[in-house]
Amino acid sequence: MQVKKIINFLVCLLFSVLLIATPAWAINVLSGDQVELKTTSNLGVPLHRISSTSVVGRAADGTIAEVVGTANNNNWVEIKLPDGEERWIIEKYISRVISSEPTQSQQEELPSASQDKSEKTAIFPGLSGEALKSQLAAEYQVKNSLNYDLARDYMYSQLDNDHGIVRGIYSDYAVQVNPNSSSPRRDAFQGGINAEHSWPQSKGATGIAKSDLHSLFPARAKINSLRSSLPLTDIDDRQTNLWIIKDQEFRSIPSVSIDAYSESVASAFEPREEVKGNLARALFYFYTMYESQADASFFRQQKQTLCKWNSLDPLDAQEIKRSHAIALKQGNENPFVLDSTLVDRTYCNQ
Repeated sequence: MQVKKIINFLVCLLFSVLLIATPAWAINVLSGDQVELKTTSNLGVPLHRISSTSVVGRAADGTIAEVVGTANNNNWVEIKLPDGEERWIIEKYISRVISSEPTQSQQEELPSASQDKSEKTAIFPGLSGEALKSQLAAEYQVKNSLNYDLARDYMYSQLDNDHGIVRGIYSDYAVQVNPNSSSPRRDAFQGGINAEHSWPQSKGATGIAKSDLHSLFPARAKINSLRSSLPLTDIDDRQTNLWIIKDQEFRSIPSVSIDAYSESVASAFEPREEVKGNLARALFYFYTMYESQADASFFRQQKQTLCKWNSLDPLDAQEIKRSHAIALKQGNENPFVLDSTLVDRTYCNQ
């Protein structure tokens, strides 16, 4: 028994030495850097509460995190995860540094945070067309598929929950859902919110795709049903049957804040201006990841409109943050949110 204790002690000691020793291939990281986590283990990247060997959780492969600090000659790195939690990891689990926080002078030179993000995360820069789509489908597929109930619970309680408020994508209708609720799906449903598949289930959002959060959004239930499986497009205001905002619908053209309204006719649906780019990038993602099961004619019908929306409503920080938060659960990002050039290189300039 005494021999076994000694052996166990020596093994633990050796493991600790290996962890503390700085490898020759160490990546130089600084506070404020955005880094991508990488592991070949199905369990995910080990997370530690302090710079020690005790594991308190796991992060999905591909998670994007912010560097908070380092210890032991950079071998231990403190990171902030997309959900705001701060944990320690061993440096070897960082695959690359995506970007650093710009200085004030650098910030003044950058048009926007989203452009800086895109420029520093060029994805497969030498590829375009079908070759690029194939690479994206292989690299950014879901690695940890959630069941539909868990996906919706996460969406209502965390992903799209802003201090207890969940808003519908189409009408900005808001309901209260406690982030700590044991039944967020029920709470959202009772408030009139359910899950909108931006790519309709009847057009191919089945199996893993049904619960893929990159194309799933909260929506006011009545408007979700109104959109149904209709294509998204721009509707002539003179032809619009129904104008939708918050919990209201109108038959006549609004006299103010017209861009805040979604529009509906019998054959199509137009979302409010603020979310058109978000939805376009969600649909480009879906068709790239699930092309074999997606209705191709449905995509072709919307393609040119989606290209226009992607250009007119560019990426913003909130959209990037949402992709990171999804990656924490599913293990994959929406690449069209990480790199603003991808839409043109895959669909819109081909």
